[in-house]
Amino acid sequence: MEICLAAWSPLPFRHEGQHFRVPACLPENVHAAAFTQVSVTPKPAQPRLPVWVAARDEDAVRLAARLGLPIAGEAESAVEELRSRFELYRSLAGEAPGRSLALIREVDGSDIRRCSEEIEWYRDELGVSYLICRLAGERAARGEA
Repeated sequence: MEICLAAWSPLPFRHEGQHFRVPACLPENVHAAAFTQVSVTPKPAQPRLPVWVAARDEDAVRLAARLGLPIAGEAESAVEELRSRFELYRSLAGEAPGRSLALIREVDGSDIRRCSEEIEWYRDELGVSYLICRLAGERAARGEA
C-alpha cells in the first residue's frame, strides 16, 4: 500500500521495506547505480487518489489507521464484527480529517421510510460516514435472486 501511495504522488520516491525495495537492486540494474528514486507515470489527475481499505480483519484496520486512510466495512460482515473493527480504527486513527468509515450493505429500498431509518441506524450505531447501498430488489430485478 505504501508503494502504491508513493507511486501515485507527484514526487519521485524510494522504498525500502521488509518485502519490497524500490528501485530494485537487481543485477541488471547494476549500471544504473545512480538511480536512487523512481517516478511512475502517468500520474493520477488528482493529487491524492481516494483509497479505501477493506476492513476485513484487524491487520487491515491497523494499516489503514497508520496510513491515515479511511476504511470500508464489507457487506457480509456481522454488525458486531464491524462495530469492533470500527472502534479499533477510531482508537488508532482518532478523529483526524479524512479518516472516514464506509459500509457496503444491502438495504430494502421498497419502503423509503424504512430505508431511511436503516441508513440512519448505521450512521448512529456504527458511526458510518458513507453508506454504499445495494437495494434489496436490485438482484431480483436482474434475475439473480
